[in-house]
Amino acid sequence: MPIVWNEENIRNLDDEFLQQVISNMEKYDKPNVEVNVRFGTTGEKGVRPNYEVVVESRFPYSTITKQHKLADREQYKDTHLSAEKFSLAEIQRVANL
Repeated sequence: MPIVWNEENIRNLDDEFLQQVISNMEKYDKPNVEVNVRFGTTGEKGVRPNYEVVVESRFPYSTITKQHKLADREQYKDTHLSAEKFSLAEIQRVANL
């Protein structure tokens, strides 16, 4: 069963992991640019999910779990990512960072 992401699930993620997500999102945080993140819906119960930073017109920075390395966009299917997008401000607020 796919993981459905919400603020409660995000709050349960490891602080170090969330800090890296925020750091990757901040790289693209510029005036007039919308930066969001989508989390993977498959894997180890959402402990360290893959995620996709979505910048403005869906130019993604996709990563592979803990390594936070740039990944080939083709390996991700939209069906394996959350339909919900979370903004940088939302992630920072939920992470309390």
